[in-house]
Amino acid sequence: MNIEDIKHRVFGQGLARRNRFQVEIPGIPEDLLASECNLPALNINTTPHRHYPPIQNVATDIIFEDLVITFYVDSSYNIRKQFQLWIAEIINLQDGSWNFFVEYVRDITITFQDEQDVDKLKVEYINCFPKSIGAIEKSYESQNEIQTFQVVFSYSHYQLL
Repeated sequence: MNIEDIKHRVFGQGLARRNRFQVEIPGIPEDLLASECNLPALNINTTPHRHYPPIQNVATDIIFEDLVITFYVDSSYNIRKQFQLWIAEIINLQDGSWNFFVEYVRDITITFQDEQDVDKLKVEYINCFPKSIGAIEKSYESQNEIQTFQVVFSYSHYQLL
């Protein structure tokens, strides 16, 4: 690849923008205010295996890192309430009983778009549930700052759509 090929890709096809994405979570209102998300890393565990004199690493397992999404907090805190209700579907905070896995997981779809809002990559995360709802920090020093919080999701796997 030479410099002309690189210039053609950058200026001809363009580069992906960080602010072009949509998050869809069933059961959460469509006016979902996601401000940031990640495309989680994918890791393959290996173990040394001796087949012949040289030892080779062979794949043994796949690890999906957590999906982390940051949300803007609306003035009524409804988005936060939605995730707290989802947690209540996982565990009954009154008696400590846990629900069945299939009753609280949902599939989350994140669509990455170009500057003309054309879908370029759509990823569906399967069997998601919130494992952590981040703190909402308050301060008198932050007068005009928009409030956000993070939700960390666990999922079984993902697929490209």
